[in-house]
Amino acid sequence: MPGSKELSILKNLVCEKQYQSAIQFGYLVIGASDAQNTTLDNIEFTILVGDALFEQKQYQRSLALYRSVAEKFRMKPFETKPTNTAFDSIPKPVQIPPSLREKIATCCLEIKGELMEKEAIEQLSLIDTEHRSLKICMTLASLHRCRGSAKTAANYYLEAVRTNAYCLEAIIGYMETTRVAMSASASNSGKLWCQTMDTLRQTYDQDSCSSIAKLVRQWVDLQYYKICARPQQAITIARQMSSPGNLYIMNDVAECYYRMARSQEALVLFQKIRTADPYFINGMDLFSTLLRNIGNINELRKLADDTMGFAAQAPETWIIASVAKSAMTEASDYSSIDYAMRAVPLAPCFHRSYLLVASQLVAQGNTSEGIRYFLKALSINKDVPAYQGIVRAYVKDNNGRAALAAAKESMDLFPESPVAWAMAGQVYHGLLKNKLARNHYNEALRLDPQCADAHLPLSDLDCEEGKQQDAIRRLTSEIPSEQLLLKLASIHVALRDVESARAAYQQALHLNPSSLRAKELLAKLDEYGM
Repeated sequence: MPGSKELSILKNLVCEKQYQSAIQFGYLVIGASDAQNTTLDNIEFTILVGDALFEQKQYQRSLALYRSVAEKFRMKPFETKPTNTAFDSIPKPVQIPPSLREKIATCCLEIKGELMEKEAIEQLSLIDTEHRSLKICMTLASLHRCRGSAKTAANYYLEAVRTNAYCLEAIIGYMETTRVAMSASASNSGKLWCQTMDTLRQTYDQDSCSSIAKLVRQWVDLQYYKICARPQQAITIARQMSSPGNLYIMNDVAECYYRMARSQEALVLFQKIRTADPYFINGMDLFSTLLRNIGNINELRKLADDTMGFAAQAPETWIIASVAKSAMTEASDYSSIDYAMRAVPLAPCFHRSYLLVASQLVAQGNTSEGIRYFLKALSINKDVPAYQGIVRAYVKDNNGRAALAAAKESMDLFPESPVAWAMAGQVYHGLLKNKLARNHYNEALRLDPQCADAHLPLSDLDCEEGKQQDAIRRLTSEIPSEQLLLKLASIHVALRDVESARAAYQQALHLNPSSLRAKELLAKLDEYGM
């Protein structure tokens, strides 16, 4: 059996990262020893061989060794030294060490598969709270979240926050999973959400003298407004923070502008981020969508090439590649979905991967599969973009009842989101319930007078009711955007007002010189001699 000398040799080999030699030496010694021996030296020696196998990515063999050691703990209790009492001298079973359970779980997760994932969860869950590290809490939270157990995931995220109050990923995860769990108990959702935020804020209020605690408290409020779909308030908080040049805060603000359909402000911020740090990956998937929307294919292609070079294991990179591919190929080309699919396993809790796959499936006519991916995204993070996607999918599938139910659920969760109200208005509009549609559009505009998701369909509603001049007044009274100007031009075309239509197209091109849509429509206007 291995003694202290053999153990020392093996430790040195593993410490020096000579894993292949450690494996060969380890099996040489194990083969010559008593396999049933359960002394500490023998167990530690076997675990070290398992560690070397793990580092060489031989996960199955590593797992087999770890399991064999765990079995020794279960079946062969260590003899205790006799003491003053007869009770203490009785051999007692020894608990499997938390570190060994973590090693078994880590191997299972590397091997992958449903059974392996279940064993990983079981092993990590059996580690008592006192010995659960931040890493274990975050792993358990992520695993439960991906399996649709939002409430359990929220509990583990909260445990992670209590372990380290400055684990920002745990804070966001706690807020997002609590939001998902709230939808299962809508009658109590407001109270649950208040309790969630009070729990987080109290963590930092206790250290009110610390400038870092104050900064993180502000950051928590910023994330709260983002998750509540109140981007304008989030932007206000970001401006109050003492680190305006922080790229992560800048990215939060850019995302808020993106959600508000204020594309120009979002583009400017994303470009500033990329200039300041070309290797910054967060939010670049949203930037790629904006580049595609404005028709800047050259910059989009460069972004895709750059990110693939430095962050090939990030889900954002494959989303960017998918967006770039879709911008350069026909709609019938399925390769863009293949790229999007590759983003999913890289970060199973990154719900924007599911949203992109879902959107592309719906666009290519596979609506039922697209809805399945939207539902998966909603099980991970209930946000307004996910609801927008699934509502559009239901509408395309001629399922008005399901679309209306999803839109109402979105309003219940995000009562102060203008986009949620506008979404419900669009569903009512499609169901020919124009009065209800107009009421919801007006509520969206009350919440955000610049909400394009309400202005555009309201102008359609005005035109349907023969109120073209009202539609024109509505669109010209707002801050011009490419979308609004293209809609305005289409109304002028319908009214045979060629010069006004041409002026609107030219103004759209002035805002976005790369706009393929504006160029095409302006060319058609000239072609037909209108």
